[in-house]
Amino acid sequence: EDGSKKILRHDEDSYYLAFNENLILRPSCYHCPYSGNDRYSDFTVGDFWGARIEDFTQSELNDGIGITVINSKTANIIWNSLLRNDRISAREVPREYGERSNLSFCMPQSEHPRRKFFFDRMDHVDFDVLIRRIMFKNWLKGRVKTAIGRKNVMRIKWIMNRK
Repeated sequence: EDGSKKILRHDEDSYYLAFNENLILRPSCYHCPYSGNDRYSDFTVGDFWGARIEDFTQSELNDGIGITVINSKTANIIWNSLLRNDRISAREVPREYGERSNLSFCMPQSEHPRRKFFFDRMDHVDFDVLIRRIMFKNWLKGRVKTAIGRKNVMRIKWIMNRK
């Protein structure tokens, strides 16, 4: 109301947590006819959640990494024209990178099992309190990841996955 801004880290933002865990998506998202490999559009564009941080410069990571999937011959012509004329900078990555962390490329989102619980109570309980009650484990996991840092999380995952 007063025009001020508040910047939150992802582990402090209840809305971010609820959205990313599919708790507060629109009902149509759980039955989306536009997710999956059979696309109606020429392009599919989104945030590249599956980007491997070691593949990008810090500047690219700071700017944000997007993903564009070319779904038609027309899109391929447009894309190549943009590349030739230096209108975009891009690199090709295996499709699996995008699909791994952007599941809506492959299928509609799954409805959170406590979605009804949330909507039944959201008018009677403080939003942040309700989200943390429903997703305490996810919230705590986010806080721990932030405390130890992204690079250390990646190192731990790498160590745990070694054979």
